[in-house]
Amino acid sequence: MKKKNLFTASIITFSIILLFVSSCCQPLTLPPPGETPQDEYLIDTLPGYVDQPFELDMEKLDILLEDITEGEHGKIHSLIIIHYDGLVLEEYFMGWTRHMRHPIYSATKSITSALIGIAIDQGRIDGVDEKLLNFFPEYDDIANLDERKESITLENVLTMSAGFTWDEWNAPLFDECGNPTPENGATKWIQSSDWIKYVLDRPMSNDPGTKFVYNTGGTH
Repeated sequence: MKKKNLFTASIITFSIILLFVSSCCQPLTLPPPGETPQDEYLIDTLPGYVDQPFELDMEKLDILLEDITEGEHGKIHSLIIIHYDGLVLEEYFMGWTRHMRHPIYSATKSITSALIGIAIDQGRIDGVDEKLLNFFPEYDDIANLDERKESITLENVLTMSAGFTWDEWNAPLFDECGNPTPENGATKWIQSSDWIKYVLDRPMSNDPGTKFVYNTGGTH
């Protein structure tokens, strides 16, 4: 009987400890940043369109706003709709306002590709066929260097088909408490002392241009 009671007590104690540990680790939710108002916002200077051929269903938009407010679509911070050069809708949620700068994360990848296009148009870069390693002559000790790595072009990096060994999909970037997950390839890259060299040193797993592999480090 004593052994049974001891076993039951141990189970209860372990359950309480597990509950306590679990309750100490909640999913990370960052508060909105401080406001940094600007003197002028380009969104307020949109000319609009007088004879627009279509009209938006405002009733449906009202339903959408209600659903967002109730959390039906996740943690959305803002919703802006521009229709025919006119501001139709501008709403913010969860304490965010138009005066707060928001990290845009992987949307930066599209901006990067646009900047490459501008650089080519200005003659600063000959084209997307230029070899990647030619832009980094200061790195004269690149690891795992072979013919495949030497043939990587800007196009390969822009299309995420450089051929580097990379994995940032099979493990989350952050755990439920917001801590970096060491198994994620992007986490290893972020924690490295030299972001550029870390990418250039990666071993090759595919011929450049043959396989798409999502690679944030390659975009950098």
